[in-house]
Amino acid sequence: MFQAAIVGVFLLLSMSFTAGKVDAAAAAAAPAANDANANPMTYRKFRSPPISLRSGQIVNTLSNWGPLEWVEGPIAIRHFDGKIVDSEGNFVPLTELYVHHWVIYKMDQDRQVFFPNGGLCPNLPNIFGIGAELFYTVYDYPAPYAIVSTGDEVWTANMHLIRTTNVPDVQSCIECHCPTSRPPADPFGGIICCPDRAMCWGMENSTLQDFKDYYLEYTIGYVNVTKDVIPLTVFSLDVTAQQTTDCRTEYQVPAQQPGQFHVLETFADIPNNWSITYFEGHLHIGGVNLTATLVRNGRELGPICTAHPIYGTGSGPGNESGYIVGIPPCHFDPPVEVLAGDRIKITSVYDSRTIAGGHPWHEGVMGLIFVAAVAHLTPEQQCIEIGCAVWLPSLSILTKLLRMCQIL
Repeated sequence: MFQAAIVGVFLLLSMSFTAGKVDAAAAAAAPAANDANANPMTYRKFRSPPISLRSGQIVNTLSNWGPLEWVEGPIAIRHFDGKIVDSEGNFVPLTELYVHHWVIYKMDQDRQVFFPNGGLCPNLPNIFGIGAELFYTVYDYPAPYAIVSTGDEVWTANMHLIRTTNVPDVQSCIECHCPTSRPPADPFGGIICCPDRAMCWGMENSTLQDFKDYYLEYTIGYVNVTKDVIPLTVFSLDVTAQQTTDCRTEYQVPAQQPGQFHVLETFADIPNNWSITYFEGHLHIGGVNLTATLVRNGRELGPICTAHPIYGTGSGPGNESGYIVGIPPCHFDPPVEVLAGDRIKITSVYDSRTIAGGHPWHEGVMGLIFVAAVAHLTPEQQCIEIGCAVWLPSLSILTKLLRMCQIL
């Protein structure tokens, strides 16, 4: 019980207190507005430290990799996008370097403790993050909403990249095929079989030394923090979770016949009121769509958003044939109102679609959702957040605090 409460503490550390009523009906909206008269947007571009890889090699850094160069806070972030580039600043095609994911975190100055998002998945505490669909996926939040950076944090990343040049079985490589996999009926793969600096499937004995440097190039669009800025909290949801927070992140899709679909579905219980302004889905190759449906008092009120992947049809960065090159997010203005006690039904659909030379099963796939919302905390959550900010270094005092907040 105590361990569960501690997880809850960390999940709640970064939630916003801001409240405000919104219309229950939601409509897709244009990206963040630039209030040029009162609080104009400023854009700054940065580049991460280099990552050097040879053909077939994997990088899967620790989550405190960096620190990333950042705009000095406090700032209110209304735009964020990132691309992988080479030393000359050229965009890198997925056929050369597969972007399994990059995710960006807020941490303390020593890069030892997360300043996490709002949950619900304790193993997904990132603020920004994306996979191969990065080329056409951009974070934009409409004014007056923003992700607030106080300046007290350090920004870090977990970079999971796979260089696929000269790889004989690219699909097995990028799906992190495991030796225990038994396709087509019982495939198995995942991050556990893609450790940092290892060689991917089929390249274990490679002697190639063709190292090349890669970088995450990212742009931050921000405004000054004013009384008009409404802070957003990021929440993570996972189709593999059976109890909302037991997020396994990955699952397996057996071989599908043409026209056949593999459907995985679950429900996430919402602990407090959310006003959702942004919705992002994450799928792997073979993904057909990912839908979040609002359920209230046992009745479906309709979909919040369905994420539809864009598949490349040609060559070159942003159009690599067979690869997911984009998953357009949903923007909401006014926000979608989700109430404490509501459920969100998550439905992830895959089929046999794959890249050239691939196979009809998929290993280590994902069905993740990230939403940015105004979070309205319960009194107990506010008690935890206020207390933890002061007493987190002392576990014994924290225990007393949790009892006072009626968590233990």
